[in-house]
Amino acid sequence: MEMYLIEFNSHTWDEYDSFLVVASSAGGAIKAIEEKCPRDESYCGVNWENGHTIRIIRADNYKETTIILDSFNAG
Repeated sequence: MEMYLIEFNSHTWDEYDSFLVVASSAGGAIKAIEEKCPRDESYCGVNWENGHTIRIIRADNYKETTIILDSFNAG
């Protein structure tokens, strides 16, 4: 299992800008998000159309206390 940071290229109020997901693959991480917010749903809080980036977060890459995700988009 790996930890993946998925960040959406475009977002506004009341939308997710990112997810931090533990999964066996990047595809599995995207699938988990799609189960929560399907691409074909009219509004689920994710802007799938403008793309996203995926990064693997490895704990051994960090040598000091680090905030990985601090996401605030209240509307």
